[in-house]
Amino acid sequence: MAAAAAAAGAGPGPGDELVQDVIPYRRRSRLLRGTVLPFCALYPLWLWCWGPCAWAWAWGGPAEVPEAALLCLAAIAAVHLLTALAGLWSVNVHCFLYCCWVRSPRKATLVKVVPTPNNGSAELVPLHRDQGEDGQEVLSFEFQKIKYFYELHEKKKFLPVAFPVEHPLQYYQNARGYQEDKEIQAAEKQYGTNK
Repeated sequence: MAAAAAAAGAGPGPGDELVQDVIPYRRRSRLLRGTVLPFCALYPLWLWCWGPCAWAWAWGGPAEVPEAALLCLAAIAAVHLLTALAGLWSVNVHCFLYCCWVRSPRKATLVKVVPTPNNGSAELVPLHRDQGEDGQEVLSFEFQKIKYFYELHEKKKFLPVAFPVEHPLQYYQNARGYQEDKEIQAAEKQYGTNK
């Protein structure tokens, strides 16, 4: 799936030292999640197989619930619990159980960010949508306190925000900062707040 995402142009590219791959996802509806749908079939199947014995036993009837029925119910419950916990422990399992991969970041609500080796672990982060100055939608996410934007026109990849570092030293020594509220808001939108 990561190769398909890279082919779709979701990855940030080899120029970024922190992020190896960005994979777009969308949350599944509650019923289609991996912790709900399979168990919507398993519990009723158990009830169909062992239900009459269980109801007779619960109401004090002569029938006994076979131990196999209780062991089977306990096994289904244990698998259900482990499935839910595995989704909390692993980002990859969480994506498999709760999300579906989408080809275009424009259709995504989340992105799985896979860092380069020795730069942390993969995270599932929300994808933010804002309006750009030209009126087009701007997609961005924040990973390890660095903001990434989706470059729409040429590269069609997520790129880290480019800070203006190409000017000579004299330019920065003479800089007076942003003077207008409009400039401050535009800078905060592009670079984020200084926290």
